[in-house]
Amino acid sequence: MPQDPTSAATAAAATAAAAAAMDALTHVDADKVGSAAKDAASAYAWPAANWLRSVFEAGQTKEHHLGGKSANPGAVGDVAAAVAEAVNTVSSSLGFGAIVLPAGAAAAASAGIVMRHLPLHYSPAAALVGSAVLTGVYVGSLYIWPLLAKLGVASLSPADPRAIDRDDPKVVPTRFASATLACVASVGIVKLLATPRFAGFPVPSGFFSRLLGFHTDRLILGAIAPLALTATLFAGPLVGMYYSRDFPWQHEGFELRPFVEATVKDLLWWRNIVVGPVTEEITFRACMLPMLASAFGGRGALLVAPVMFGSAHLHSIIQHLRKTDQEIKAAWSGILLQLAYTTVFGVYASALFLRTGHIIAPILSHSLCNYIGFPDVEGVANHPRKHVIAAAYVFGLLGFGLLLLPVTSPHYYHSIFYGFR
Repeated sequence: MPQDPTSAATAAAATAAAAAAMDALTHVDADKVGSAAKDAASAYAWPAANWLRSVFEAGQTKEHHLGGKSANPGAVGDVAAAVAEAVNTVSSSLGFGAIVLPAGAAAAASAGIVMRHLPLHYSPAAALVGSAVLTGVYVGSLYIWPLLAKLGVASLSPADPRAIDRDDPKVVPTRFASATLACVASVGIVKLLATPRFAGFPVPSGFFSRLLGFHTDRLILGAIAPLALTATLFAGPLVGMYYSRDFPWQHEGFELRPFVEATVKDLLWWRNIVVGPVTEEITFRACMLPMLASAFGGRGALLVAPVMFGSAHLHSIIQHLRKTDQEIKAAWSGILLQLAYTTVFGVYASALFLRTGHIIAPILSHSLCNYIGFPDVEGVANHPRKHVIAAAYVFGLLGFGLLLLPVTSPHYYHSIFYGFR
């Protein structure tokens, strides 16, 4: 059961973790900073993320319940105040000045939010079968061209389908096409499985597109605010990239026009930053989550959809075994790690979609995560600017834990999945 982030014990733990982080920064001790970051995550950031799951179930009782107890807005404000003080201190120690964060922001952002009964309904069986079909269609579409080539129907894949390489210039465009077709098919499947909840009442015009997150209401906010929240979480890796001069504009001889021209021609850039995030988010968030949320509520959706998303990456074992000649045990080790972090990201992306009601929110966050890659936490200890980078990790975790609920409050985005008392 998730720890209640509004309890006095959690507030005390968060305050202690914040104090440890400030002490570590004062004495510039990298080991202490790393330990403080871990303590801060376990004391506040992760319980707050788990709390988010329980918030999605508010529509069942029209109250927010945390482990069987009603949320205490005052205690939420106490935790927020403690973390806000830590964030302001960390920011000041890094020379950025204090950041003004309202102590009661988390409580205010969550008050009066209930999940809404939508005009379109999905039965539990339809939601589960539909989700499995969406996963199968998307993953299967990536291998349809080798199959057609093997049958002699198509010639768009390498001569030997068994030696297929996902980075091969011949393969990438075919996967672009098949993933796009899978998205179109997914939208059709979702519409086919829907049934009207209220007999005799027509579904409003434009409702289905809004259900999938395609609308312009609060669009700019839905794009910028969640992206900024994700960047806050990845403050450590981003600062590390800056001091490692990993950004393109930091390279010697950088010129904008040649860089843009080269990027536009880079198929892998299009796959990782554009096509992959767009097609995956449409399939696993826009199409899958409305079905699951309708049938099982928010908590059920946050359980099933990320597992489907994570399992959809298991097919990468084929790539590992064929391209790198890895032993199967070593290959599975890497794939299981990928399964873990894609599932965790799936929970976060699903939360963004449901709470904002915009598909652009998880798409942009997905693109940013793909650009940054998996954080190199172990490499921080050997970096010349390890103290600043470690401090950025702490700053990012604390800031993300504090801002998660306020920044994604459905109040701000007019999310179709929520009503307001």
